[in-house]
Amino acid sequence: MARLFVALGLPGDARKSLSSLLPGGIPSLRKTQTERLHLTLRVIGEANENGIAEALSGSEISENLTLNIRGTGLFGSEPDPKILWAGVEASLELRQLKCDIETRLLSAGLNPETRPWEPHITIARVRHSRALPSVERVRRDQVIHRFLAAGETFALPPRPIEAISRYASETLAGMLHYREVNFAATSLAK
Repeated sequence: MARLFVALGLPGDARKSLSSLLPGGIPSLRKTQTERLHLTLRVIGEANENGIAEALSGSEISENLTLNIRGTGLFGSEPDPKILWAGVEASLELRQLKCDIETRLLSAGLNPETRPWEPHITIARVRHSRALPSVERVRRDQVIHRFLAAGETFALPPRPIEAISRYASETLAGMLHYREVNFAATSLAK
């Protein structure tokens, strides 16, 4: 069974800019595919897709909601990085949307989210292997250092958001794959 989550998709030009923050060809950095970049609002886990669609029907996005994407960082530590990300400002409108989604999911019987929410866009996951050659490790660490340094000045113009999406993630052949689940039950609040 797939794991579901609710997210905001990103405009194509924003995805391209974010994808260009890291070069390809680093085997120990698994970049998120450009077309899969998104901002997760709520991880649901394994659940009935129809029930989730029903719970979220009528969710509204404020016409003032824009994503302010700026800065880069990592989860983990520089000696032991896990995820490289681009930051998203937690605006009042974004926090209100997150709260609305959480309330709807709780009323549908889901357990509350217990982890703190740090709005971010995952740019890459770091693969760790004890067998990683030292040359590859040094190259990876240099790329991560440049990624973090670039984040000090990285900022995209504010991007308006028009729709909420549901995604399913599945691990196939050891790789994480996302697919958008049909979800047209959101609207722009006027």
